[in-house]
Amino acid sequence: MMAYMNPGPHYSVNALALSGPSVDLMHQAVPYPSAPRKQRRERTTFTRSQLEELEAL
Repeated sequence: MMAYMNPGPHYSVNALALSGPSVDLMHQAVPYPSAPRKQRRERTTFTRSQLEELEAL
């Protein structure tokens, strides 16, 4: 029962420790694609009557 009252040392994760140099080293090791992103295309919107005409073809 005494073990529950004195569980020993507590460990916590500090947010500052997560933003240290080890995170920077991780980002350097991850290869990122060098190709530029494709440009987003615009979609054509059709009215109901236009759709009906296209479907009739």
